[in-house]
Amino acid sequence: MPETKPAPLETKRDAPKIGVKRNRWPKKGDVVQNYKNNGVSSADAQPAASEWSPYADDDEEDPNADVEKLVDWEGKWLPAPIDWELREGHKHRNFSAYMIKYVDVLEFPTPIDTKVPAFTSPTSTEVAPRLWIPDDIEEMTPGKWWDQHTSSKLAECAPDAKPWWERYESADSDFIEQWPAPPADLDPSDRAFEKVTKGKLCSEEAVASYKKRLEAKAKQQKKAQKGIHISAVELNAAYEKFVPINALKPKAHIFLREAYAHDIPQITEIYNRHIRETVHCPEMTVRTVEQMRGRFNDAHAADLPYIVAIEKSSSKIAMAGRNFPVCEKVVGFAFADDYHDSAGMYRYTLEFEMYVHKPYQRLGIGSCLMDRLMYVLDPEYMLRTGYRFHSTGPKYESGGVRVAGALLCHVPYESTDTERLTWLTRWLGQHDFKKVGDYPEIGHKLGKAVNLAVFYRKTGNTVNPANAL
Repeated sequence: MPETKPAPLETKRDAPKIGVKRNRWPKKGDVVQNYKNNGVSSADAQPAASEWSPYADDDEEDPNADVEKLVDWEGKWLPAPIDWELREGHKHRNFSAYMIKYVDVLEFPTPIDTKVPAFTSPTSTEVAPRLWIPDDIEEMTPGKWWDQHTSSKLAECAPDAKPWWERYESADSDFIEQWPAPPADLDPSDRAFEKVTKGKLCSEEAVASYKKRLEAKAKQQKKAQKGIHISAVELNAAYEKFVPINALKPKAHIFLREAYAHDIPQITEIYNRHIRETVHCPEMTVRTVEQMRGRFNDAHAADLPYIVAIEKSSSKIAMAGRNFPVCEKVVGFAFADDYHDSAGMYRYTLEFEMYVHKPYQRLGIGSCLMDRLMYVLDPEYMLRTGYRFHSTGPKYESGGVRVAGALLCHVPYESTDTERLTWLTRWLGQHDFKKVGDYPEIGHKLGKAVNLAVFYRKTGNTVNPANAL
């Protein structure tokens, strides 16, 4: 009888540990042994990109990282997942380096002749400049790489298959034989085959059905837009119903809003015209945009209102299904400022200025600006409305943010223009301003003597001198 070797004794190291769960994943040694048992060579075997890979922590150094993501732990190709279309596209890790290297050695090839039949033929050939032929693939010559690739058991190609760089029509041609397109027939064994064929999703009926659904959707959207328009009309009717009896009726087609930084150039233009042509501004030289921007920033930092009147433009531009003005034109502005210093004893006294573009004067724009300005500065002021106003934040609500106990308005006028003073006194009187001073000939501009009238108004805010901070 042949001599048999006794079975090795089970050591403490080999004995299974009680109460310890065995790892369900094979170790690296098991994988290697499995390759050997299945007769797969080390050249063909591609270990999975997992925790037992020698490059598991560094895919940049693993030459087989891309392939490992597509095979199982036995080295076989993984089946395509059912959610294949949701997977991310393949990204070459060293694509940028390859492109830089490609550009460095790039040479301008001979221009392709676009008049030859091979180029104009729609189906027989494809354009493939010889510059596309790689010098090496995975550090091997293209021919050697192709032989190794096709000899692998994992390769699925015909024995007589040729790489694309060997399919040129001639030695100096840039055209190759057109690659055969794979069949596009539906697979009857596919679970979705019956659904597709039964519903005729690829037929003319499907196109007509889709077109019909689009028309129905467009009709529904049009109906919804009409409903929005009707709601806007009803809202305007309700607004007109509750408009005060003494509502303003400007003759200009305008609306008011808070001023923004991009309005400063137009505001500067209006102000400089008053400097050049009138005595309404004390300056003798025009102001720059930056200077006017500084005044705007000061008012904004002090939580004081700065309002502009915008002409409603008839020129529109369509964006995202809505029409917007091409450019907003500022036709007037008004703002409040500290009379002296926000930290001094006049900290509860404000003064305001208002300017309207000359072509738009006497059209009710100044009354609209004054109405909104008084509404912000005086919590007891009754808003007259009659115009649209757009703003954000509490700064432009009733009473605003700053507490103002008194309002001042300094009005320079030509000493001989008493009619203007009479008109200004009546107009400011409509907003409870009283003339409290008139300084004769204290200024000179444009060859004229200038008087300065002072108007005063007490607001509804109560300031107690005993505890005023």
